[in-house]
Amino acid sequence: MKTLAWCLSIAAFLWCISLSSRLKRVERILKEPEVRREEASLGQILSKNIGSCVKLELEDDCDCNFDNTPCRILDTDEKWVLVRQEKKGFEGLIRIRQIKGLEFVEE
Repeated sequence: MKTLAWCLSIAAFLWCISLSSRLKRVERILKEPEVRREEASLGQILSKNIGSCVKLELEDDCDCNFDNTPCRILDTDEKWVLVRQEKKGFEGLIRIRQIKGLEFVEE
């Protein structure tokens, strides 16, 4: 019984740590009003370059496999970008606010 209580307390502790990091990320987003403006301008750049090959520099908390690999921009809207990784051929959606940098790549 003590082992079960110990395991549950560790699980609860890890869950609290996870919530704390998410809360800090939300606070950072809310404190930086210029993020929304940057997101809009980056969204415009991406929408003008649909079909181009790029390397994306993503935030550290992004769980994507597209970081610093050549990707083709397939479609965009105001919050999301659809990309296809050139070598492996799989597609994925990435939030525009998770993109820190963008580099155009020669094909």
